[in-house]
Amino acid sequence: MVGTIRSSPQITVLMSVYNNDKVVARAIDSILNQTYKDFEFLIVDDGSTDDSFKTIKTFDDKRIKVINNQDNIGLTRSLNKGLKLASGKYIARIDADDISLSERLAKQIDFLEENPDFVLCGTSYHIIDKKGNIIKDIVYNTDPEKLYYDLNFQNIIAHSSIMFKKEEVLSAGGYSDKYRYSQDFDLWQKLARIGKVWVLPDVLMKWNDSEDNISSKNSDQQSKAAFEIFKSNLKRLGIRDKEINDIYCFHNFYSKKYLKSSSENIYRALHALKSINAIIIKMAPEFYIKKALINASYQTIVDILSCIYKSSSNRNTALKYIFKNLYDLRLDLELFKKLIRR
Repeated sequence: MVGTIRSSPQITVLMSVYNNDKVVARAIDSILNQTYKDFEFLIVDDGSTDDSFKTIKTFDDKRIKVINNQDNIGLTRSLNKGLKLASGKYIARIDADDISLSERLAKQIDFLEENPDFVLCGTSYHIIDKKGNIIKDIVYNTDPEKLYYDLNFQNIIAHSSIMFKKEEVLSAGGYSDKYRYSQDFDLWQKLARIGKVWVLPDVLMKWNDSEDNISSKNSDQQSKAAFEIFKSNLKRLGIRDKEINDIYCFHNFYSKKYLKSSSENIYRALHALKSINAIIIKMAPEFYIKKALINASYQTIVDILSCIYKSSSNRNTALKYIFKNLYDLRLDLELFKKLIRR
């Protein structure tokens, strides 16, 4: 153990480290330099075989508590271990290769304290390369209903950006040991069913998109796990295997894999999506506004059709579907103009 911790911090910052000696100091510094100071920093070294543990021990800060796994047990089990040891009312996650900007904790705890019906708060973020250069900004500007809707299909919240309520996470069962990868996607879905989730429009962290990060190194396993979580959630809603198979190409809207699908598969997926949308809206917790959920579902279909329309090989597919389903899609003239302008 390194250092001592405060008896009752508001926040526990939770990090799991595995062979990140080249970048972990940068991540630790970003937490220690937060404007909000009332936190403990729980770092789980997951059996690293490099100098990660040695690097962590160079930091002399009373808020740091280090747990050293003798063997590598994986991210999911390490995070659950940390959750059980955490003292804070709120848990803030950070990965060892990411960076939190200085006001992150302050803005997230302010939001959660002022909005007690929310159980999770993420942030917008910079995507950076291995040199720290900003490649792209991911900025959210939406509502809880759109977040709830999207989480039925894909993981849209950066794990390293979130702060959640510890008791709610523990009552939801924590991170599922069933998933070694994409465990955050499964947890976000569970949390969104017991309370609202939110993502601040403020850019408050830097997410590392180098080839060395966990997402890049394990992209195939993560994709497979994410699809299993997607299927499991839809089955929980009572959706049949046939419809789930029909919608396969839509389970990650941002990947745009459906652009490579045949017209027949796209038509079938769009038909299944309309049916699934109705079930998602019907089964949503009562604290979500039904009209906003309906709007989110139609917005998604318009976004999909817009991407298909822009693809020269699939433009006719989008146009045919639109004209056959004008009434069901609620596509008035202005919305249609917006779609084809994207």
